[in-house]
Amino acid sequence: MGRKNGFFILSIFVLLVAGPAAYGQNITAQFGLLYGLSVPDAENTNPYYMYGFKGAAKLAPWFSTGGYFLVSDKTGQPSSTEKFKYSLAGVAATYHYAGGTGDMWTSLRMGITKINSNPNGTDSTFSPYHYGIATGYDYKLFYNVIIGFEGSYIHVQTGKTTQNAVTILQDSFNIMSFLATLQFSI
Repeated sequence: MGRKNGFFILSIFVLLVAGPAAYGQNITAQFGLLYGLSVPDAENTNPYYMYGFKGAAKLAPWFSTGGYFLVSDKTGQPSSTEKFKYSLAGVAATYHYAGGTGDMWTSLRMGITKINSNPNGTDSTFSPYHYGIATGYDYKLFYNVIIGFEGSYIHVQTGKTTQNAVTILQDSFNIMSFLATLQFSI
């Protein structure tokens, strides 16, 4: 991902998180870091560590919207010659359940996946869409510090790219992730 794309995504997160507060709305927002395990079922891959960040703004006590950016490391690649690394960037609509001492939630996610792999020995980058569901629990430690965890199931559609007039396909696959979160609310 280039510097411009990273800046664009970060700008969207800042607007989602800080925007409502800037206009004096009584809306809470949070921004946080995620880290944990991610397991794609793509052929010849293994579990990966995944890290990233997410942001959201509560539009109502039971509903929030936001975005996320997650990146896999290289530990799950089949070998040094067989590449497979991915990142997920997208938006989320989240329903918050009432009750308890923390915040239970379920979220619908969708966005774009960047996959770097080398099917047939050719280094390629694919940009298919993805969609899925995530659920989790957030617990407010003190003032504005929140810890939590989330589990997600994401389906990545078939990727397609063209190199030297040859069409290369990346099969669709699914990703299950289990991530811990450290967030800050404003």
